[in-house]
Amino acid sequence: MKKTTLTTLGMLLGMTSASMSFAADITVEILPLPSKEGTVVVSLFDSAKGFPSAVTYGQRVAASRQVAGQPLRIVFTDLPAGRYAIVAFQDRDGNGKLTTNLMGIPTEVIGFSNKAKASFGPPSFDSAAIEVGAQGATVKLQLE
Repeated sequence: MKKTTLTTLGMLLGMTSASMSFAADITVEILPLPSKEGTVVVSLFDSAKGFPSAVTYGQRVAASRQVAGQPLRIVFTDLPAGRYAIVAFQDRDGNGKLTTNLMGIPTEVIGFSNKAKASFGPPSFDSAAIEVGAQGATVKLQLE
């Protein structure tokens, strides 16, 4: 009886530690914003499907939360290890989306993970993707 209980307990602890090893956090650090207006919208994608507009995981943070001289930090928790791409923009006008001009060029500051640059449209998922292991990752973004 004791041996069965110990075996079961060992299996449960093993499953718990195994599942915990696959949970990762991604910390997004947005370098100083040009202003404290509006909201910063951060979106995390786990595949090319829908990138960069059909959000897989998203968070909104008031730009006013940024402390002078410090990055604004947003954390996505308990994610499986894998490839992710991040896009963030500062929604200054409060309309809930990235505002663009008549040519489709953003008029609000935007940034992508892996320092991917937009050229005649948004960068591809592959150019913005980062590998995230079980230990997690920190991604620094500069919104331009």
